[in-house]
Formats: sequence, structure tokens, C-alpha cells
Amino acid sequence: MSRCNTTLRSTSSAKGFTLIELLVVLIVIAIIISIIAPMLGRTRAIARSALTSSMLNEVSKASQQFRNDNNRWPGYFSPREMAHPNNVASGASGRGFSAMQNIMLDLAGGIWVGPTLPANPTVDVGPINGSTVEVDLDAIGVPGKYDNKLYYTPDAKFFDPQDGIIGGQSAGNIADHQRLPSLIDAFGNPMLAWVEDETAPRQISGTASTNNFVRLDAGSSLDEPARFYLAPNTTFLNSTNLGRSTKDQTGQPSSRSYSLLSDQNPGGVDALQTLMGLVGSPSSPLDVTASQDILPAEARGGMVLQSAGIDGYYLNSRERGVGDPSTTMKYWRNFYVSPGGIRHVNDSNQPTTIDVVSSFDDVVISTSN
Repeated sequence: MSRCNTTLRSTSSAKGFTLIELLVVLIVIAIIISIIAPMLGRTRAIARSALTSSMLNEVSKASQQFRNDNNRWPGYFSPREMAHPNNVASGASGRGFSAMQNIMLDLAGGIWVGPTLPANPTVDVGPINGSTVEVDLDAIGVPGKYDNKLYYTPDAKFFDPQDGIIGGQSAGNIADHQRLPSLIDAFGNPMLAWVEDETAPRQISGTASTNNFVRLDAGSSLDEPARFYLAPNTTFLNSTNLGRSTKDQTGQPSSRSYSLLSDQNPGGVDALQTLMGLVGSPSSPLDVTASQDILPAEARGGMVLQSAGIDGYYLNSRERGVGDPSTTMKYWRNFYVSPGGIRHVNDSNQPTTIDVVSSFDDVVISTSN
């Protein structure tokens, strides 16, 4: 009988957690999560950036191989045709056929060939009213479908239409262009391609006021050439609901971030000057003594591929460390700290050159001629 009482007393006196102890445990767990969560987020972002860079490099290599075989950069429509004013996606009239979509017609195929249209889905695409090509959506990336050589096969996970249903919403108003899949990065945003117009004359002197390195478009008669044009990417740069992150590249209202490449931005930023800062080679200026009037003599590459990166904006106006967005991406910023003519200097206090693009989280890959 006494042994039984002893057992009961021992069981009833077992100590549990007090409320304070439970709170301490919960606080410790919360602290650990607060430390680990940002690290996991950064790790995922780094992994996605690496995957995006890998995809852009694959497209770059495929484009270089296409150039070796065909003596031109990929793209069913020429850079000059892609720069027709019809293709500027501003307002309801813009066709909005993107440079990357154009490139994929040559790299991944899909252009319909035959006497009658196939039963599977087709789209009629192109940058100019009345000048289009029929694309068989089910033939994209399928070897031998139309007996054409494929240079790149898009991964279905990174090939989405910007139709407002599956992906985001482009700024162009042509339904077939919105249905035609676009190559997207690991963050879910369309990737851009800037293709040099190699038929444009080279500028060997002059200032930014006489610049023909970049233009919005090539004119309705295609007789206003430039090395690079903004038009073929305005369908994404002027979108207010782009990609899986649904970012407004135009930044309305003005208190929000926006793309420095959007010609619809609210900050008065010159998108063409930004474009010149992106595609112009920092190592090949015409004249570095002119301060703000410096022009590039050469391009960063014959083809420049771009991802918006982690933040989802193409050259974000509020990127960390950017400073004044109205001047940050102008080409002269590769050489000067400020408009007053203060040069960048190295540790030996000697004039030096930076790459202003590196201050953004965008992933930029260039392919040489």
C-alpha cells in the first residue's frame, strides 16, 4: 500500500512547462526564423539570377551560331523593320512585337510553311501593318516540323505569353503578339534583346545633340537609321502590368519605381539616353573631354540581352545606390561622377572608367560581332 502512494505522489509532482518558458521558446524560434528567412530569400534570388544568366548565355551562344551560319543576327524581321513606328507600343495603336519574339522565330522556329494552315493554333505576327508572318505555335522548338534548323529550344517553364492570363500584360494591342510566347527569366519577367542595325552608318564625331547611336524608331519610311532602337521593346517597357510580378514599368503615379528605359516614365527621364548608356560600350567613347556630350563609338555587343533581375524593373529608377535617376544611366556617367566634369578616379587618383550598368541588379549579357 505504501509503495502505491509513493508512485502516485511521484507522478503528480512531475513538472511541466510554465507560460514564461513557452514564451521564451517561441521568441527564440521567432528570432531564428527572422535570421534564416532573409538568408533563404537571398539564396533563392541568387539561384534565380544564376539560372537567368545561364539562359541568356545559352541564347547568346545560339545567336552567335546562327550568325556564323547566316552572316546576320537572328530575327525574321530586320532591326530596321522592327523599328517601324507601327511597332512603338504607346497608346492603342502600337503593335508591340518584341525583339526577343522576333529572335525566337529564327532560333526556335515555328514559322508556318505549307499550302494550307494547320489545324493547331497559329498567330499572325510582325512589326509593320500589312507585313506579317504566320507562326504555328505547336511547331516552336520542334525539330524537323518544317524542315528548318533549330538553334535554341525554349524550356516551357520559361516561355509564357504576355496575354494577361498566363503571364503579365504587354503594352501592345495586337492579340496575336500577346499570345505568342515570350522568353521569360527565372523571376517570371520577359527578357529583352537589343539587336544592332548593322546597316546604320557609324558616327565618328559629334556630340549627344547630334546622336544617331539610338533612336525611338526608324521613321515611317525606315530612312532614319540608328545603331539601336527603343521601339522593339516598348511593348514590355511601357507595360503597366508586366510578368508574373505584375510590375508597372511606367511607374504611375510618380512616387513609385519605374523603368528608366520606359518612354512613358513620370520622372522626365530620357529613355534614349538610358538606352545609349545600356548598349554603348564603356571602353569605346568617341571623346571623353566633352563631359555630358560623350557618345559611344562602339556598341557593348552586336546583340545585348537583358533581364530585369530581382526587382522586376528594367533599370529601376530606385535601384539601391542609383542616386539621381535623371542622370544615372546616361552614357557619360561611365566616365564622370557629376555633370560638372568630375572624373571617376582609381586608387592612384588617375582618371578611370566604370560600367554604370553594374550598379543595377539587371542581368546583361552581350554578344560580340
